[in-house]
Parts: sequence; structure tokens; C-alpha cells
Amino acid sequence: MAGLFLFDGESGGVGKSTATRAFLEYARTFKWKHVKLHDLDTSKLDVGLTYDSSRYQAENQSVDKQNSFIRFTERSTSKSKVNALFEEALSQNVVVNLPSNIKPMLDAWLIDNNISHLTEKIGLPFIKFFVCSGQKTSIDLFLQSLETHSHPGIYHVLVLNKSFDCSFEDLKNTSPALKQKIEVDKICTMTLPALDEQVYSIVRNLNLTLENAAVNYGQVGILGASSVYRFIEDCNSQFNPLFESLKFKSDKSFTLEQVTKALAGK
Repeated sequence: MAGLFLFDGESGGVGKSTATRAFLEYARTFKWKHVKLHDLDTSKLDVGLTYDSSRYQAENQSVDKQNSFIRFTERSTSKSKVNALFEEALSQNVVVNLPSNIKPMLDAWLIDNNISHLTEKIGLPFIKFFVCSGQKTSIDLFLQSLETHSHPGIYHVLVLNKSFDCSFEDLKNTSPALKQKIEVDKICTMTLPALDEQVYSIVRNLNLTLENAAVNYGQVGILGASSVYRFIEDCNSQFNPLFESLKFKSDKSFTLEQVTKALAGK
């Protein structure tokens, strides 16, 4: 089934790009069709330049970069491009790597356009992955996201980045409110395994996909490649039950007729 997948975390450096890479590898491993990446983190574009290199190299070299990339701004041209994310998600699996400090603009887009109401009516999967460092500010931002977007049309997944050396037990001890969400409300959680910093630096600098790094002994070494392979396997083992529980089908799309009937309540 087509769907919309946002990778958020609000703060910079929490692992949004790493989580996005892991998700793209999962989609490749299980041969998802029609996957469209939008790397909105224009400060780096490392995910875009790695997983859709020809498109992002062309856009990165464009004379008019302001209009080349999708941005959450008040400009009408930007709004039109952002709105296209939803339209694309009706026929493709749209994966969005969000930039940091995007919350006010992202919230406005989701609320003003009733995105979660539309996804529920249409039956379009909409998953918002929130990558957390384990720090109180990061936890609070996730809880704010849950409160702001509590509609059943949006499915929240809390992703704990293990690179920050913390556990979900640590998080629950830090925040009783989060403990309630995990143990009582049963929000979905997963961990992002830690990757060796030196190995991951090589992966980013050479624009290697994780799959390439897992077999590229000459670039990251045998132990480095082995660690990347384990990272992919660990992430896949967590994505699998998530999508099985949603009865997710990556190859289904929505026709205009289906959307129209769903919105009309037919």
C-alpha cells in the first residue's frame, strides 16, 4: 500500500538521517515498489545524495536552489511543493527525512490541511517516526507531538537512538508521562542500534548505502562491514512486526475514484 512516512526528531544530531537510511534499506530488502525519497534536510542532503543520487546531484547543482528543494516555509511555491507530498503518497511510498527545528511549520501543515483526518478516511497509512536521544528535551518534544497529533489517522513510532547509551527503562524513569504512553497507551517503540562513529563517517562521506557498506570491506574493513550488516538486520527485525501489525501492503495505491468515495463516506 502506498503511504506517507515522516522521520522527525526536531533537534539536530538525534539520528533522523540514520533512521531514514535504515528504513530505505528495509524497503529495498523487502523489494517495496514505488518508493520516493524526499530529503528535506538541505543542510547536508546526505541521504538524498546516497539513495537518489542522480536526482539530488542535479538539484544540488541547480542555480535556483531555493526553488529546487521542498521546504516548509510561508512562500506559496514552497507550500505547493509540500502539499505534493500528500498527493504523491496516494500512489507511492513517500519517505521524508525532515530537518531540525521544523515543529511549528510541520504542525501547521498537518493541522491546517487536516492531514490525519484525510489519511484515516482514505485508509492511507501515515507513520510519524520520532527519533529520540533520551534527553528530557527530546522526550518532551515527542510528548508534544503526541498531544498535538492525537488523531487516529497518524501512527506514532518512538525510535530510541542507542548511540546515546540509554534504554527505554531510562526514559520511563525520566518521564512518568512517557511511561504511561508506553505501558498503558501502548505506543509503538523501536530502537536504532548504535553504529561505530568512524564507520558511519566513512559511509556518509562516500555516500555509501548501508547495503554497500555491509559488503564493502575495502572501505570500512571486515569488522566495520559486519557491524553495518548487523545494524541492517536488527532494524529489519523491528520494522517487520510493525508493518505486519498494520497489515501493510507496499504495492497498493489509491485511485482518484477510491479517494473521492472515501472522502464522501461511500
